[in-house]
Amino acid sequence: MSFLMGGSSSSQKASVVSRQTEDAVAKRCLDELVAAIDMEPTQIVVFSSNNSLLRAARERTCRTVAFNPPNERRVDASTDEAINSIADLRGCIESINGISYRG
Repeated sequence: MSFLMGGSSSSQKASVVSRQTEDAVAKRCLDELVAAIDMEPTQIVVFSSNNSLLRAARERTCRTVAFNPPNERRVDASTDEAINSIADLRGCIESINGISYRG
C-alpha cells in the first residue's frame, strides 16, 4: 500500500506514514476476524506475503507462514514458517495440523 503526501519532499517520511497506516489496518482486520470467527488466535494460521499482516498476526499469537515467491521481495517479518511456492503450502499445513487423507 502506498500513499503520496502532498507538500512533502521526503519519500522516507511518506514511507513511514504508509507503513504505520498499513500496520494499523492489518491490526484492525485481524482483530475483527478473530472476533467474527470466535476462535482463539493460537488456533488461527495466517498465510501471507504482507509484512504488516504477518507482524500483526504474530503480535496476536496467531501462527504465521510467510509466502516468499521466487523473484519477488522477501518477507522480512519474523514468522513460524516460510514457503516459496503454493505447492509447499500443503506440507506446511500438514506440519501444523497433521497429515491429511490422500485419496
